[in-house]
Amino acid sequence: MRVDTAFSDYRCESTNNNEVHIEISMEHLYRAIKSAHDTDNVLMRLMKKGVTPTLSLSIDKLSHYNSRFTIEQDVPCRPQKQTYTDDFRGPDLPYRDVTIQLPNLNRLKIVLEKLRILDNFVTIRADYRGTLEFSILNDHVGVRTSFDGLDTEAKEGATGQVVVDSRQLIRLFQVPDITAKGYLSICNHNCLAFYAFFETYNSEPAENSEHLVFIIPSKML
Repeated sequence: MRVDTAFSDYRCESTNNNEVHIEISMEHLYRAIKSAHDTDNVLMRLMKKGVTPTLSLSIDKLSHYNSRFTIEQDVPCRPQKQTYTDDFRGPDLPYRDVTIQLPNLNRLKIVLEKLRILDNFVTIRADYRGTLEFSILNDHVGVRTSFDGLDTEAKEGATGQVVVDSRQLIRLFQVPDITAKGYLSICNHNCLAFYAFFETYNSEPAENSEHLVFIIPSKML
């Protein structure tokens, strides 16, 4: 990820080509970043608190009385050697039957929260016409929600379907709080890939910006 994707100002100094690799809990990092959802002034520092390496976030906020205050969030981390990170490889995806742009992410999260209450698994289906469908069917209830007219990348006649853990799906869509645009790729009966595109400080279009990829395997029921 390029520096200007996430930072307006940046300085890093190390003997390793000015790079520092750390291992961090995404759950802890998300909780810290969530405190900054309504501000654009966050100072992030890698430091030691006692003997513990820490990613420290200083979040500048404005109170209801228009006075400034700062929230400090500390996230423990573990530095890693270059030889360790060199072994990391991006996941290899099988053939993507359908790639489809997601609808309004806040609206989608509301739908998924309601589905999660009804069942532990959600069936996701998309087709080349731009229809994205989320459904649940069990002995007690049957529910289906569809979104139409979405942008797609697929061959004519193509459809894709996966069954995924609804709890994993909810955790996945917490990420759009900091994304500009999201896409789903469905590898039929194999896995679901979520592409989260970030806005950058140089106002680059989302399609050309950096992105993260999250993968959930399909369940066979």
